[in-house]
Amino acid sequence: MRKSSNCIARQTVTCNPEGKRKSGRPKNTLRRDMESDMKRMNNNWKELERIAWDRVGWRMIVSGLCSFTRKCIERIEKIINEKLLFYEVNLLDKKAVDDIFEKHKIDYVIHFAALKSVSESIEKPIQYYNNNLVGILNLLQVSQIRHYYYW
Repeated sequence: MRKSSNCIARQTVTCNPEGKRKSGRPKNTLRRDMESDMKRMNNNWKELERIAWDRVGWRMIVSGLCSFTRKCIERIEKIINEKLLFYEVNLLDKKAVDDIFEKHKIDYVIHFAALKSVSESIEKPIQYYNNNLVGILNLLQVSQIRHYYYW
């Protein structure tokens, strides 16, 4: 019998019958997948950070303060040792978002404004639909930006 990994006979011989478990420690594939995803996200964030630092005047926060507080802004300002431009605007208010884009020349947008609680999204699907889908559509229509990052 061939010992090639793609040999059907070899695969059936090494396969476990249904209900039987291989001896030894099981592979923790979920943990490996999560660690891999976290590394990828960290690398993506580092790339975004590098792009942002190369730009002058990029530091503007637009938030409806749904899950973001003024204390967060103060902490960020303390870390970067710089005053941030802040607008308290909900992305669902298309006119207000449009006014911000008319007032400032914005080249890049990094979007973190989506709601993300799975259990709450099941309880309040319309609120999540409005915030996550309508909000991002408003931003895309108003911005007309080619450099867009969504998390």
